[in-house]
Amino acid sequence: MSFFFRHPPSLESAFTLKDPPDKGGSDTVLLSPQLWASLSVPQDSRVLVLISSGDSIAPLLTSQELEYLTCWASEDPDVENIAIPPHWSDLYPHIFGSFNGRWNLHLSAAEDVSLFEVVLTAQTPDAYSFALSHGSALEEWLFNSSLVIRAGEELILPRTLFLSNGNAPESFPSTFCSYRYKVDVAYPYSQGIMRRNVTQVLVACYGGGGEIRGGASTNGTYSPDPETASEPVEISESFLITAALPASVANHNAPYDATATNPCFRLQPLSRENRHVLNNDVALYLRTSDFRRVGVLDGDWAIVSNLESSQARLVRVFAHDCESVPSGVVKASPSLISNICVDASSLVWICPSPFGDRQPTIPVALTLTLSRIASPFSTGRKFEALFLKEIQSYFSSCKRLVKAGDLINVCIDTDDVEVADKLDMDKLPIHRQSGSNAVVSFIVDKVEYDPPTNAVDGNSVHRQFTLGNYGCFVDSHHTRIMQLGIQNRGLPDISRFNYLHDTGARSGESAISTSAMDAMIRLSEATRFKGAVEFGIQPFLLISGARGSGKFTMASSIVRRLGIHITEIDCFAIISDNEAKAEGSLRARVEMASACAPCAIVIRHLDALLQATPALEAGKGTAMSHALNDCLADVEARVLSTGLQIFVIATATETSKIPSILLSRFTNEIVLKAPSEAERSDIISHCIEHVKLASDVSVSSFAIQTAALVATDIVDFLTQAEVIAVRESLDKIARRTLSSCPIAVRANQLEFSLLKARTTFARNIGAPKIPAVMWEDIGGLSRVKNEILDTIQLPLEHPELFMDGLKKRSGILLYGPPGTGKTLLAKAVATSCSLNFFSVKGPELLNMYIGESEANVRRIFQRARDAKPCVIFFDELDSVAPKRGNQGDSGGVMDRIVSQLLAELDGISTAGGGDVFVIGATNRPDLLDPALLRPGRFDRMLYLGVSETHEAQLDILHALTRKFKLDRDLNLADIATECPFHYTGADFYALCSDAMLNALNRKVVELDRKIAQLNAQSQIRKHQLTPQYYLTEIAEPDDLHILVTQMDFMHALNELVPSVSAVEMQHYASIQARFIQKIVEDI
Repeated sequence: MSFFFRHPPSLESAFTLKDPPDKGGSDTVLLSPQLWASLSVPQDSRVLVLISSGDSIAPLLTSQELEYLTCWASEDPDVENIAIPPHWSDLYPHIFGSFNGRWNLHLSAAEDVSLFEVVLTAQTPDAYSFALSHGSALEEWLFNSSLVIRAGEELILPRTLFLSNGNAPESFPSTFCSYRYKVDVAYPYSQGIMRRNVTQVLVACYGGGGEIRGGASTNGTYSPDPETASEPVEISESFLITAALPASVANHNAPYDATATNPCFRLQPLSRENRHVLNNDVALYLRTSDFRRVGVLDGDWAIVSNLESSQARLVRVFAHDCESVPSGVVKASPSLISNICVDASSLVWICPSPFGDRQPTIPVALTLTLSRIASPFSTGRKFEALFLKEIQSYFSSCKRLVKAGDLINVCIDTDDVEVADKLDMDKLPIHRQSGSNAVVSFIVDKVEYDPPTNAVDGNSVHRQFTLGNYGCFVDSHHTRIMQLGIQNRGLPDISRFNYLHDTGARSGESAISTSAMDAMIRLSEATRFKGAVEFGIQPFLLISGARGSGKFTMASSIVRRLGIHITEIDCFAIISDNEAKAEGSLRARVEMASACAPCAIVIRHLDALLQATPALEAGKGTAMSHALNDCLADVEARVLSTGLQIFVIATATETSKIPSILLSRFTNEIVLKAPSEAERSDIISHCIEHVKLASDVSVSSFAIQTAALVATDIVDFLTQAEVIAVRESLDKIARRTLSSCPIAVRANQLEFSLLKARTTFARNIGAPKIPAVMWEDIGGLSRVKNEILDTIQLPLEHPELFMDGLKKRSGILLYGPPGTGKTLLAKAVATSCSLNFFSVKGPELLNMYIGESEANVRRIFQRARDAKPCVIFFDELDSVAPKRGNQGDSGGVMDRIVSQLLAELDGISTAGGGDVFVIGATNRPDLLDPALLRPGRFDRMLYLGVSETHEAQLDILHALTRKFKLDRDLNLADIATECPFHYTGADFYALCSDAMLNALNRKVVELDRKIAQLNAQSQIRKHQLTPQYYLTEIAEPDDLHILVTQMDFMHALNELVPSVSAVEMQHYASIQARFIQKIVEDI
């Protein structure tokens, strides 16, 4: 049975503040005997534990914040639960928060958390010098002190270490002094223990700055930063009177006036629900420093009033200190904000109530009447059993404070519908909110209660409470609750607050193009105008873009911003072999969605629906396009008759395949392009916000390398990097430890995942898979390298130079004899600059059908723009762009191809063409159309000739043989001196290949001779040795080493036939001279 209980138990308990004993150090928590026994750990003096926050109201953690805390724990009989060092509440506010008695901690015993690598950065030059001169003492302290190492924190080397062993350096002062080292890398965990023979420690050099800010130290001392320390709180007499005196003593007889002396606050929605507060619908969260301004204590009841209306209501205030929340801002649930004021940006006044933290004396409702808000989940009977069960659970869990007009939201899990069909209503399990994926809302229509019979002064605040002006309690044992009717209205966005899953936006608004989002916001703001319906503003929007570019994400974000319902219609789910059935399904879905107005209908994959059915007549669209057009006309008529706005959003990948009858309906179109470098950086930062990263990861570097990838591609590559990190750690780390201690993702794992993502992307867009070519693979051509990099790298690294209308040079023409490395050079440019690469052979563009050849040119440039930054390489350019007017084809195909190519080249040279570069290669530049060589097109012409010196030939040989195993007696310089000057780069490649082949043949002869000798010596053996058996079973390492010798090169050189003769080389030189002279004359 022990197999089922191997995982250490997880405990939850409240905590207090207490200094640990001196022997335990500052990284020790104290546990009560009951908790210590519950951990089920060996009887040691102390053990490692994991502590995480039990509070869910804390904001989402960033990648720099610790999700949990690894520390030492020891038993203390004087502690009731858990006692933490006092300074931890300031050091780790996201775990411990502002200390109060209601927050709990999760505690579990830690498994092996040994670190493999630790990189420390000396914070001062003296600290680095000390690590060099006294490395053994530093190592002794690190491994013997049992410190918990945490990435991003500082280690302080104490002076007492040297006073005890007498090895203090001469420069060590007599007064207290310490050296500081920052933990930059902790692998594989972000925090753990250093152990001998397991942990490798590296101390990095001081990088400048020298300013050491105050913070936590590992030797038990704590130095708060004066800039971040909390300011002293002044407590006024009125605050003490309000908090200490009974309600009957305090003066509450004056009429309530919120604007008299009470402070003003701005409301903001909470990002997450605090599940430790039972009733979040009346919870208001303030900073501790604002309690003095209001005159309340944590947990007191207060009165909040909207400045723009006279309505006021009771709320309960709680402390919520967070660095991201400034003073003067209060947090509340989206439902409470909606009940307080219509506009979330309105200002509110807060004043203390006469009840303090006692139960308010307000009436209990006798009858409560609710109405459902029309939504896709509340109008039908499919989910009725679920939301009725949830609303029953909502009121039976505790007393609820409600007012007429209040909004009440309950969450359901639509997957529970099958369970509800099989079980009785009373047996239906109450849904756990963590699995919710939908919300159903109700509005309080009427609250009936018995007014008080005793006479009270009509102007007193007490009478206002007892008369129900501030709301009534709903007690499930005394209040009758009825649900009648359906209302149409919008709702606040509560998806993040209630942890809803599958709400549409998979990557958040940060994964959307800023310009596209701004255009969408402007359009949505126009629809919110009160007279939009009367003015005929119909928000029919078409969003187009590549798959995974964030079309549905952007639509969902805007709909939530508008506060309206969203209904998704996936056209792939409608497509059917029966056209009438598909048309009926479409009409039914649109009709059901329109009944939930104000709402948004998102029609996904519109182009797929229209392509699935044949057209009635040429140019008149399909039957489905006419059906959808009729549905949109019905939506317009419904909006005019009801006055409730309906936002129709369609998404498509290719708008060119949508009939014009539908395109005329969508008066607005937004095109989502590939994200820019800044947008990719935002997407990566958003996705890794909760991922542990090693310190060698650079977001800006990966933002450059992910060029042309859309949001989904970036999310997938980051997810795959996390999977790779876990897989690589499984061999070294126990699975139990891996589940409790997240693994940091390193840069090499991200690079490997990115390589796979780029390979998949290139295959999807039709780009060929080009092997990585580095500059080391190219010998010579240094002048050409520099000129090409100046043309391509300058716009990429300094785009601001071209913002003022300066036209960039994006066309390069490489010409010269064949075999001089033109194609290899283009591949090296794409590899070194992290560019996508399109290789196009001239004849590939030709097509027998009229207009298709020019369309192929347009498609090539469009694919390049979608994949930018990108290089288009036109090989054999003279075959596809000859001089116009000299061709004999009757249709003028070649002339039209040249004209189309000229138009595309003019487009990429402008500012809007951005990051698309064209490289052409030809052997005969004199045959090209002269218009191609004019400024703004192929205006950078580079001649690639043969090597004119033996030193340049030697560079080529070094580049081609850098992966060879060369004999010690081989001198490549001697080989270069034997080569004539009309050898091209292709000839040198053939020379090196033939030399390697000669070495292989020589090795084969040697192995055959050795095998024959072995067979001759063993006559008794029935079967002869085969080369395959010898190489796999008997061969020694020297038998597999192939050394290329001087003789191999000399034999290859004697047999080499040059690809270009000396006479032909003179011909190419004359062409170059005439070509240059003609260009000079034209200028």
